[in-house]
Amino acid sequence: MVESIVTDSKRVTPCSAVVNGEYGYEEISIGVSVTLGKKGIDRVIELDLTPDERRDLDHSATELAKKARLVKEVIDKNRP
Repeated sequence: MVESIVTDSKRVTPCSAVVNGEYGYEEISIGVSVTLGKKGIDRVIELDLTPDERRDLDHSATELAKKARLVKEVIDKNRP
């Protein structure tokens, strides 16, 4: 990952990234394929997934979104 960033190679790398519409998800951080360059994540690459892979990704995204909501609720509750 560091080499991709330092050399601005735009190499495809698996990475946790905030998605904004990719795979139909919004504003969650999930493991996806990305290209990395000197500015960090250049773009998220949407792969053609098998039905089983898509089901697993959907399950992960759903669980991550639930956890993110819980964290936000705790933060909001504890704000002065």
